[in-house]
Amino acid sequence: MFETFIVQPIFNLLVLLYALVGDFGIAVIIFAVLIRLLMWPLLKKQLHQGKVMRELQPQIKEIRKKNKGNRQKESQEMMALYKKHGVNPLGSIGLLAVQLPVFFGLFSALRSFISSPERLMELPYSFVRNIESVKEILASVAFKATEAIKTLPDADLKAQLFEKLGNPVSVDALHELSKPELNTLFNTTLTSNADNTVTQLVQGPFFDQHLFWFIDLSGRAISDAGIYLPVLLIAALAGVFQYLQTKQMTPQDKNKKSLKQIMEESAKSGKQPDQAEVSAAVGGKMGLFFAPFIFIISATVPAGLALYFATSGATGYLQTRHVLNEDVEEMEEIADKAEKKKAKRKK
Repeated sequence: MFETFIVQPIFNLLVLLYALVGDFGIAVIIFAVLIRLLMWPLLKKQLHQGKVMRELQPQIKEIRKKNKGNRQKESQEMMALYKKHGVNPLGSIGLLAVQLPVFFGLFSALRSFISSPERLMELPYSFVRNIESVKEILASVAFKATEAIKTLPDADLKAQLFEKLGNPVSVDALHELSKPELNTLFNTTLTSNADNTVTQLVQGPFFDQHLFWFIDLSGRAISDAGIYLPVLLIAALAGVFQYLQTKQMTPQDKNKKSLKQIMEESAKSGKQPDQAEVSAAVGGKMGLFFAPFIFIISATVPAGLALYFATSGATGYLQTRHVLNEDVEEMEEIADKAEKKKAKRKK
């Protein structure tokens, strides 16, 4: 179900974009922006909810302080506060539940398109298979399968495969194979076991994986072959935009205490630390941790994924900035209306 309703549609959208623009890198960029735009209503709601929750922190802290030791009353007053301001404290969990399957679907679809021969044969819709550029990709898989079969040491197995798939291997014959048969063919039969390491004999790229026709997106920024600087810069951009988004969403509270200060004050007073302060301190640190984490991931995954992360991060940063600017303008309008009402009363 996950593959049918999430992975396969995403995969075919990416393939269609590639067929339309003819540049893999540009297709990934457009794809990332489209996904961000499709998620925009959910993300906008999440950002607004997060903003309101941050604004309510002083009131939440006061409720906790006033009802210390009385969990039931504290919970009642908190729910009343949330209801008054139209906040669903579990709303972000629901949004995350929607976003996570999409993210994993994206990862699977991109990886399948970039480097998985069996998935390239299995996932395209029938009308997508008939697009000329897609036919060329599938023909490349069939050609590499033919060359791989020729290298097999078992003459009987080689003859059986050519009898079943044709010599050269035909795309139609590969389409007729079931999912388990495709998986067995590419991941078991057509593999080598040199030095106790299983290696696929049919490997990508199966099409031109470049950005602007000169940045190669078929490999990784950091690999056994060394460091590929253009993709390393893309990975760095992914980390930078993640940092900027985190900074946007982190409240700039001058009185905010570090986790060390909270623990030291708690030790001196002999009282339990304020959980709201602890959560704020830990949340800030965890947020900053994600920037280097995204950089490391982007530098070690296929470069197409790194480009997706960077583009998605840049688009997310601009979306967040737009929402926050809208909130500032809204607050200014409210303040102007309040000033006008005061002026009318004085008259």
